[in-house]
Amino acid sequence: ESEASRRAPLRVLAYGDSLTAGLTSFLPSAANKPRRPYALALQLQSPPKPASATGAIAYNGVVTPTSAAATAFARDGALYSHNFLEPYDFDAVRREVRRLRGKMKKEKDSIAVNRHGCCLDGGSIAHECLTSERTARRLHALLGDGSLRPGDYPIEARVYKRGGEMEWHRDDVLYAQPQVELVLTLENDSDSQTQWVDAAGTLHAEWTEPNCLLCVRAGAGGALHRVTPAKRGERTILKAVYTTTLERGDPAAWAHLESFPTARRREKRRRR
Repeated sequence: ESEASRRAPLRVLAYGDSLTAGLTSFLPSAANKPRRPYALALQLQSPPKPASATGAIAYNGVVTPTSAAATAFARDGALYSHNFLEPYDFDAVRREVRRLRGKMKKEKDSIAVNRHGCCLDGGSIAHECLTSERTARRLHALLGDGSLRPGDYPIEARVYKRGGEMEWHRDDVLYAQPQVELVLTLENDSDSQTQWVDAAGTLHAEWTEPNCLLCVRAGAGGALHRVTPAKRGERTILKAVYTTTLERGDPAAWAHLESFPTARRREKRRRR
């Protein structure tokens, strides 16, 4: 047996490629987009599932008990997870977002204070990674909902600067069914905490470490949450949306896009 035949098959995806037909109705068509190498090499195989770990997946070398996590999310409308992305994916995403800092503008008409941000381009590494089949598969396992797919709401890069905070709130519902909002922390040297209240009324507070993911369901079924004021340092995050439908809900909920410098241009491209 040759060494080449023993290697796990790898494929470098071009933008718009989909590994499963189930994503094709949600992701943009490759026919209308320039072909460009996808910088992240993705394994074609599914994450290995140990025979002794029924209802679990192995990811980043850690067995994740999906049934407990899914039950907690269904009950509380929020779930906190460590080491979400593979290390090489996370490093590529973080490096790319660092280069975007000069494009970020202070948000306007937002409940957040001293937060800067921008919308990501659809061809970016971060966009590719967070809308990939592998990320969707990971979320399905964590949240127990195989119908979740990337939404058409732009992925946002955000930086909470010194003094940055966001008051208690529930996320606006963007679609006909409440979406799940993903907050991936990229860098954090601040003293700020993300806090949320579960279904039993218990307060949870986390200093969000790099590569952690907080999933929050939008609307009344989601957790009440906030970001406490940063007295020192900064925190950089990505926010993405997963949904079970692309049918839009209240148009007013989409008005937040006006807070970002690239939003209007992206909306015009999408309507064409």
